[in-house]
Amino acid sequence: MDTPNEAPKRRSQIMLDDELYHGLAVEAEIQGRSISALVREAVAAWLEPRRPRRIQETPFWSLVGRGRSGQTGAEPVSDNVDRYLYPDPHREHADPRQVAEGPDCHRSS
Repeated sequence: MDTPNEAPKRRSQIMLDDELYHGLAVEAEIQGRSISALVREAVAAWLEPRRPRRIQETPFWSLVGRGRSGQTGAEPVSDNVDRYLYPDPHREHADPRQVAEGPDCHRSS
């Protein structure tokens, strides 16, 4: 039965070969748990790394804000990253770091 702290469960049926079933039965006996509990735990552990996560829950998030570019001036790259990565092809760029704009950008005038 479900206890107040557990989510409701759905019944499922799986087919295991004799070796898997015996291994589960032995492990369940050793741990004093049910085979179903071990299967639920294994499936949950398998699914966990596959679930979508918010960026704050990923290892990447711990890197945010760690580095400093040391850039100064009116338009440092770190403050204008979208402008440098996704330039507007219709805007004049004075910055030589800008990405070339379209197929005609290298033609001589």
